[in-house]
Amino acid sequence: EVPVGVGPTGEVVTAAIAVPPCRLVCDRVLLECAPVFALLGLSELLPACDAVDPALDPLPAFPDTALSIPGLDPIPCVAPSALNGSAVSTHSVASLLPGECIAVEPSDLAQSQCNTVVPEGTRVFVPDGVALADIDAAAAAQTGAFLLGAAPSTCRVAAFEYICASAFRRCVQAEVLPGLEVELPGAACFDVCDAVEEQCHTFVHAELGRPPTVCDPTENPSTFTPIELVPGVLAVNVPCFRYELLAEPQGLPPAACVEVAPEEMAASQCHAVVDYPVYVPEGLSAADLDTAAAAATGPALLGLVSPACAKATPAFVCASAF
Repeated sequence: EVPVGVGPTGEVVTAAIAVPPCRLVCDRVLLECAPVFALLGLSELLPACDAVDPALDPLPAFPDTALSIPGLDPIPCVAPSALNGSAVSTHSVASLLPGECIAVEPSDLAQSQCNTVVPEGTRVFVPDGVALADIDAAAAAQTGAFLLGAAPSTCRVAAFEYICASAFRRCVQAEVLPGLEVELPGAACFDVCDAVEEQCHTFVHAELGRPPTVCDPTENPSTFTPIELVPGVLAVNVPCFRYELLAEPQGLPPAACVEVAPEEMAASQCHAVVDYPVYVPEGLSAADLDTAAAAATGPALLGLVSPACAKATPAFVCASAF
């Protein structure tokens, strides 16, 4: 009931007016329901938050704060207390992107040694169908080259900060609406990528023979990445991020150079080739190397290849395994 005038005897005349929901309520529906509705092919059922109220044209169907009817005091729109500015709601990225944000432990990043730059407990984005171990293994394939002694320390640090930030994307909070935040995967800032080219130019070109690192501002923004949650309707600016070195990455993994007895190479028959101390990585034994070499030398020893190949194969395989 709202006052609309004064009667003949001075009484206040009121009228019943249906008060619409606030724009925040409509936007919240889009944010939380649009992905599901789109998946079900029901996007046409979502409200148009910019629509005009047909009964009160040109007034909005979902006003920001109040319904302003000429000649009347502003009528506050409806916004449940759970949606007001004092109640911040954090939504998981799982409702917006196919994946989830997971807090990592140092052991989750051990193979790549990204635990030297990614703090314990950092929430990182893990796509659906991918395990943290898969991300760690992929990162290890890139960080390994920078663990060699030839990589300058400044280059190694820059490379780790960029590779690990690209692999383990930090989940950051981004405000979509007043009082409403979502957790989304950020991107490594542009300067993190640019530092690799600056610090590693010589090493990457001369030692690794790789092309220069080209930093794309759309993939590595200077400040934020705009992401459309509802195309053409609702967007959010996701801040970029950077990791900083926590501990110096170690060089080659722990290992030992040992003399291997001929009987320890019996399966592969590498004792006929190996007459030097052998590099044995931590966690492996000479027997493990012998087994791996035997699997590769087997065809040559069984006479399944040409004589020239049979002669060359053991030397190559044994030198690679031992």
